[in-house]
Amino acid sequence: MNRWAKTHQIPARRFGTHTHHPDLRGNLHSVPEILRPAPTGPASRKRLRVLAELPAHPDLAAAKALNLDRATVWSYLDRLEKELSGRLVHRSGKRRRTTTPTAFGHRVIQTIRDLEHATRTRDSPFRSRRRGAVRLSNRDRARDSCLMTVGFSGEVAEYYAKFRRAYPEQVLDFLQDYFSLTPGDSVLDLGCGTGQLALPLADRVRSVIGMDPEPDMLRLAREAAGQREVRNATWVLGADTDVPALGTLLGHEPSLAMTVVGQALHWMRHDELFRDSLPLFRAGGGIAVIANGTPLWQQDTAWSRALRACLEQHFETELTASCGTADQDRIRYAQALEDAGFSDVRSTTVSYTDELTFQQVIGGLYSAIPAEQLPGADQRPAFEDDIRKAMPHAEPFPEQVHVSVLVGRTA
Repeated sequence: MNRWAKTHQIPARRFGTHTHHPDLRGNLHSVPEILRPAPTGPASRKRLRVLAELPAHPDLAAAKALNLDRATVWSYLDRLEKELSGRLVHRSGKRRRTTTPTAFGHRVIQTIRDLEHATRTRDSPFRSRRRGAVRLSNRDRARDSCLMTVGFSGEVAEYYAKFRRAYPEQVLDFLQDYFSLTPGDSVLDLGCGTGQLALPLADRVRSVIGMDPEPDMLRLAREAAGQREVRNATWVLGADTDVPALGTLLGHEPSLAMTVVGQALHWMRHDELFRDSLPLFRAGGGIAVIANGTPLWQQDTAWSRALRACLEQHFETELTASCGTADQDRIRYAQALEDAGFSDVRSTTVSYTDELTFQQVIGGLYSAIPAEQLPGADQRPAFEDDIRKAMPHAEPFPEQVHVSVLVGRTA
């Protein structure tokens, strides 16, 4: 096993230790004690994510919602129970398909969700300072890396699928020309969401891998692919930290033509992602970072300024996060691409005008608020009424959309 791991450059877990890589051992003290017996490699992170989702899918017939089969789910549970030395779920029903967390399982799941909540609270643009949220240290970021879900689940994913902007054809044309995409190529859409980029790209290449840490996003992406009769897309549960493992799945030879990250890089450790992705690309392949317009509450229009003021009052915080769309973000990402070894780094912008109804503004807003911060169904009428009163009464609301594309490729 060690020889196999070394051949494929996979960090191997040493016998008797709790980590897959020596660099991770120093971070164990910042991992909650109940989770410390579990290894901290990418495979264990995925097992923990699946465990956290089980209460929402107690019948293992719904395992496909997790992008897994039942046998894999059972394998994950068995492995975690051995690592954590405790029974996590009760098995019952026909063929023992129904799972109910034990008391110990509930404690583990709650610990996982607490870590997820800490990550969402830190990274959300709606994070409230007055409610005591604090910015986490680098040590805390290492701890949080075991769970990369960012809160776009449930209703938020539904709003995302319905209200997020599509990408202009000119953007796809630019990507095809720059990376010389052919019908024989494979591409990765990292942070694919509900498929806004992956599905139109599928028409231009042999295969698309859509990867996202949110099961609900992948479920909706798969449904959209079925509706569009897209049959060359594969949906994978994973985050930016799981990208190195794709090398094993793709084979020994570099084969990816492109990794595209659409409106998601601000959730990731971009410098590590760029460095880890480099060995996966064929000659001339590389990375595309796309910002699909400025957030609704950050635009230079009267209605956007009114929306921002209303949101700042509601969430009790100043909304300054650019979500990766600002000029300084592109400069920072461009330098990181060059530092990682990519060449011919360049950018382009596709601009167009659009008009939004009030419901499109609200839907777009709900698609950007992490699930735990989304107003409850009973609170939304009052929340929306406050926004409607704050914004100009005339509809539609005009916006100038600037879609920026930053690219870099291998020699």
